[in-house]
Amino acid sequence: MAQKQARAGNLSKANQTVCSVLKAAFGHDTLHKLQEKTPVGSVVFDKQSWPTTDALDELHRHDKWLNIQENSFSIKKVGQYFRNCKPLSAQARMDGEDANTLDGYS
Repeated sequence: MAQKQARAGNLSKANQTVCSVLKAAFGHDTLHKLQEKTPVGSVVFDKQSWPTTDALDELHRHDKWLNIQENSFSIKKVGQYFRNCKPLSAQARMDGEDANTLDGYS
């Protein structure tokens, strides 16, 4: 029923329908269950294998890195990636606009 209402554009009614039949997700043991599912490990970052600033600067000066940077991380390539990936939200399509023209690269 909620899907039918949402497709018809009655988002408020769809939300009301969904919320009226859902039971509360938070109980007295919910936090404990979530903590068991996702135990927290150490947050200390191991910097022993991380390159130094000088090593990173040296890497960025090599032709191989410059080619990778130009071919993969240029403004044109990043824009092309975002134009071709699926949107996280259908908001642009719902408003009647084409998502590919929103960034000005069309």
